[in-house]
Amino acid sequence: MGTSNGFLIAIAIPLEIPGRNIYLSHNFEMNYVLPSNASQYRLWYTMFKNSAYNVSEAINRKRRMATTPRFDRRFLYEIIAERMTMYGYNGTGCIHKAICETLELPVHRHNGVLGDLTHIVFSPSSSEDESIAHSYYEAEVDGGKSDCSKYHQHCPLGIYELISNVTTI
Repeated sequence: MGTSNGFLIAIAIPLEIPGRNIYLSHNFEMNYVLPSNASQYRLWYTMFKNSAYNVSEAINRKRRMATTPRFDRRFLYEIIAERMTMYGYNGTGCIHKAICETLELPVHRHNGVLGDLTHIVFSPSSSEDESIAHSYYEAEVDGGKSDCSKYHQHCPLGIYELISNVTTI
């Protein structure tokens, strides 16, 4: 027996049908199991100790967030990279691959609101300059030229492969 925390984010879009109150909803759910006894803390310690996850860097990032409470592209990329690195992936390399693949295989054309959000997140040129590394813009240009093969060596299993099968239509 244990406990868990859960978060649910829902985006609801009203459908304009006379006499009806109908919404199209996209739900995003996250569940986190909490340790039920002290021995499980040791498991987490071992996992982080043997990974490339940098605890002091994460603490410094939290401090920066407290002084500059701004949700921007750089912050989002740092969070995604941190989470992917925590699970053994090359976080920055996988973001580069996702940016490239977003333009190579335009997911926004056939995936509605979620596709549009993905396209915005992984298209650095879709916003003003946010002081991100130039390599992110290079990945976007490579995706426009359908030249994403060089990103495979840094991220053999990318973000899109983790959530779906990517195919061209």
